[in-house]
Amino acid sequence: MITLYHGSNIVIESVDLERCSPNKDFGQGFYLTDIEEQELKAYFPEFRRYEEQCRFQGCRHIHEPDCGVKAALAEHEISQLRYEDYLGLYNELKEKRRY
Repeated sequence: MITLYHGSNIVIESVDLERCSPNKDFGQGFYLTDIEEQELKAYFPEFRRYEEQCRFQGCRHIHEPDCGVKAALAEHEISQLRYEDYLGLYNELKEKRRY
């Protein structure tokens, strides 16, 4: 879950609220269900135009060399904050899979 605070308002930006469930353990928020880490990049539309520049088909945009998304990030064409959100969600999904 990504929560952004703007003044006195709270804006929750979700990958897809229909694929998230209320987090009953903590009373507030959501946690991801029914999504695999390989699917996550589809929920970051700003990545799509750079994916064809990736050296490897199925690039996850994390450690792969010659990644079009990471190159766009280095050129400030993709928001650093959004990319960090992607990494955080990716790691959360990867961790979920371990259990």
